[in-house]
Amino acid sequence: MSSQIYEVGMSEYKIAENPVILVSSGVGSCLIIALYDRTRKIGAMAHAMLPQAADLQAAKETPARFVEQIIPILIEEMEDVGCKKENIIAKLAGGANMFATLGIYSREIGVKNIQKAHEMLEHLNIEIDAENTGGNNGRHVEFNLANGVLSIISKI
Repeated sequence: MSSQIYEVGMSEYKIAENPVILVSSGVGSCLIIALYDRTRKIGAMAHAMLPQAADLQAAKETPARFVEQIIPILIEEMEDVGCKKENIIAKLAGGANMFATLGIYSREIGVKNIQKAHEMLEHLNIEIDAENTGGNNGRHVEFNLANGVLSIISKI
């Protein structure tokens, strides 16, 4: 059976089940949050740009833009389709330092995205099974829901 491929763009998220491959390109300081239920072979992927929203309106309009807002939504929507929270694991990719010349805050966006994801996942008791974060290079990410493998191509 061949897999369908679904693109997950910036500030977007998708939840799907096998046979699907979730794909995201152009991952720099953004963070890919991939959640997977090994039992059901259901996965979710978000391409979050910032650690948290500056205001409630922004959080409501585009929750996938923000790490803090999207993680609970992913878990809730996975539970809505039959996943059990105790079977969900997380994988993270991205959070690179892509804008080193633009100033101190921009250098920290990737790091802050990673820190916020760790904080949220720990608070929600979701294990981080694998992580490929930081550095100075962009990434292309493919999340295969047949086996839960998150494949990463580093762009140098």
